[in-house]
Amino acid sequence: MNQARHTKDVEEFERQVAQANFSPSKSEEKLNVIKYHLKLANNNQEMSGKELYSFLNHFYLLGYDLGEEEGEMESK
Repeated sequence: MNQARHTKDVEEFERQVAQANFSPSKSEEKLNVIKYHLKLANNNQEMSGKELYSFLNHFYLLGYDLGEEEGEMESK
C-alpha cells in the first residue's frame, strides 16, 4: 500500500514491486495474497491493474497491537 501511495501510476508501481532491491523481499508475495482475496470478494473476477492500484492508494491498515511501541491504541 505504501508503494502505491509513493508512485505516480500503476506502471511505476508494478515495476517497483517486481524490482529486486527496491521493495522488501516479500512485497510481490504479499501483493499476490491481496489480489487473491480481492478476487474472491469480487465474485471471482480479477481487478484490473488500475483498479488494484486505486484500491491500494485508498486502503489503510491501522495497527492495533497493544504489545507494540506504536499503534492506534498507544496511550498518549
